[in-house]
Amino acid sequence: LGIEPIYEPTTWSSCLNRAKAGSVDSVATAAYMDERALYLYYPVDANNDNKSSWRITQVAYKVISKRLDPNGQPNTYEFDGNIANLPEPIHVPAGYFIVHDLQKARLKVKEGQTSLENFQDLLHDKSGSLIDLAEVAQHLSLEPAFANQFYIHKQPLVVKSYYLAFSK
Repeated sequence: LGIEPIYEPTTWSSCLNRAKAGSVDSVATAAYMDERALYLYYPVDANNDNKSSWRITQVAYKVISKRLDPNGQPNTYEFDGNIANLPEPIHVPAGYFIVHDLQKARLKVKEGQTSLENFQDLLHDKSGSLIDLAEVAQHLSLEPAFANQFYIHKQPLVVKSYYLAFSK
């Protein structure tokens, strides 16, 4: 084709805003949302909960909580699949699709610009939880500043397909 791609790392919210404005050709990678489908092209089977044959990846969003409660005792919370029971506030990277679902359930959501920012904020909050990609949670939980501070719950909040979506 003779086209040389240019990759530009940026925050997720900035990436989506640029796609909406048409200043980028594609987004690598994006979960399907009706709102995003207004300005991004997705594969035809992207708007259902089944694994798409067109997906680039399949990722799990995990719930992360502090190992100790505000009194310094072991935290007994275990995510059971019910989002209504998530400890609030719920820290989520800005622009993640799950923000809409949590707000629709009338839960208190704090959007941070980065995953690192969310981990730092949760560490300093008296209560709450965090939602992030399983791999990100695993990586950040190994950082010296966060060692033994967090618990990554076994059950994922949700598992989503991600796509190379093109700007309209």
